[in-house]
Amino acid sequence: MHKVELDVSASSLEWSLDGKSLLMTFGGRNVSVLDMSKMSSTSLKKDVATVSIDINEKVGKCCFSPCGNYIAASVQGSTHNEGVIKLISTKDFSSKSLSSAYKFVCHTAPIRSIQFSNCGSTFVTSSDDGLVGVWNTKN
Repeated sequence: MHKVELDVSASSLEWSLDGKSLLMTFGGRNVSVLDMSKMSSTSLKKDVATVSIDINEKVGKCCFSPCGNYIAASVQGSTHNEGVIKLISTKDFSSKSLSSAYKFVCHTAPIRSIQFSNCGSTFVTSSDDGLVGVWNTKN
């Protein structure tokens, strides 16, 4: 058994498709990607994190795109508590800059779940507004 000691509890966990990385979100504004090959029987987050970035907004759920080039993060809207998706290029992780992040409003209430299709051509979101959104990534 392996374990990672965290300074706060994780609110969302997601494996990369290749199983080499673990995406973690924390109840606040932080997202970390952990390199699972660096884990020992007991590891500290700082020793296995390949990147920890501040999203600058309250983060809910996150997931990797099937190709691994993007992370989709649900964030709370700044004005009316709407459900917003932020697509973050994993290429931005080297600079810890989110300059190319794409952000759009999906729901009128916070997003509770997000998942990509296996082929990556669509993703779905669910929200407290009672709707399930199906989004095309090819446009």
